[in-house]
Amino acid sequence: MKKILILTAYYYPGFRSGGPQQSIMNMVEIFGNKCDFYILTHNHDLGIEKPYRNIQSDTWLEVGKAKVYYCSNNIYSFKFLKSFDGFDKIYLCEPYQMHSYKILLLNRINKIESQIYLATMGCFSKGAISKKKFKKKIFWITFKTLGLYKNIKWSFSSEFEKKDAIRVIGKKYIQEYLIAEDLPRKFLDLSEIKNTEKKKGYIKIVFLSRICEMKNLLQLITEVSKVKGNIIFDIYGTIEDKKYWNKCEKMLNKLPNNIVWKYKGTVESKDVLNVLVHYDIFCLPTLGENFGHVIYEALVAGCIPIISDRTPWNDLDDNHCGNIIPLKNKSMFVSILQRYIDMSSQEITYYQKKAMLYAEKKYKESVLKSGYRKLIEEES
Repeated sequence: MKKILILTAYYYPGFRSGGPQQSIMNMVEIFGNKCDFYILTHNHDLGIEKPYRNIQSDTWLEVGKAKVYYCSNNIYSFKFLKSFDGFDKIYLCEPYQMHSYKILLLNRINKIESQIYLATMGCFSKGAISKKKFKKKIFWITFKTLGLYKNIKWSFSSEFEKKDAIRVIGKKYIQEYLIAEDLPRKFLDLSEIKNTEKKKGYIKIVFLSRICEMKNLLQLITEVSKVKGNIIFDIYGTIEDKKYWNKCEKMLNKLPNNIVWKYKGTVESKDVLNVLVHYDIFCLPTLGENFGHVIYEALVAGCIPIISDRTPWNDLDDNHCGNIIPLKNKSMFVSILQRYIDMSSQEITYYQKKAMLYAEKKYKESVLKSGYRKLIEEES
């Protein structure tokens, strides 16, 4: 079997980095019997300096269907990275990571024999590019000047993401690529534990994501403040941007008395479904998602997603299992949320069941048609 080395900043048992880590974990779980996966990663979680407890650093460990090397030194010297050559393929997660551009430099000067794949993981989306725009522009100009995109293959999660990359760095720098939609976690039937009891004029809303400008919690708070009825509004997620969270808290403290809000901390990946299954509506007015694992997980849990138009999940309305709201159409968000609030238990159960059925279908299609098969099966 082929040996594939994946370089990702964070991996299990971490959970704070969200989607990119979950994508790799799901790929390993689904295709771990078809090739030998090796993971090189930090020995700590995002925003946490302390190493994972009871996990040995700087040696290969069996973790699920992969061998994982938890590195204690996040500098990743060229000599250190060169020592990992010899794999059939090296899969780099996110261009901005130090390990990624150092491997690309080694590849450029022919010090790496493995075939290099570079996964962009949403870094070219309009929302992502708008943050630290000047710094990122210098970054891409430098990469192109040094020729770091020569002799590599790109990995995009969709045609849409490929178009984003072409818009930012130019078509001539993207010669070879694969389209591999992010894989969702294994589908679980939660219909027996889903609480479908609901009174008219009452609803339980959840936001579960990293708390930063990209996820747009502030706009969600503003729109939730306009609805009528008795609202439970719970917020989960890593506080990635404390200044942004302070702004959110000020807005939350101004919410009218009919809305009861709580910040309930972080949720480990393994517990996400158990949290979402207890809510009626999941809201994520994100500025951009490469995939949106938590959207899929909300569907699995029968927690109806109301999300922005900046994700690949653009057919929820057609399947009667959620709603897509253009970010600029704030009144539409309020009216749709109010419609769910006014529903009876029987009415909302229809949409919850549709969500679960859609999630099961999506999982089966994703595994069957996955572009990651090309990564695993094609010759280097």
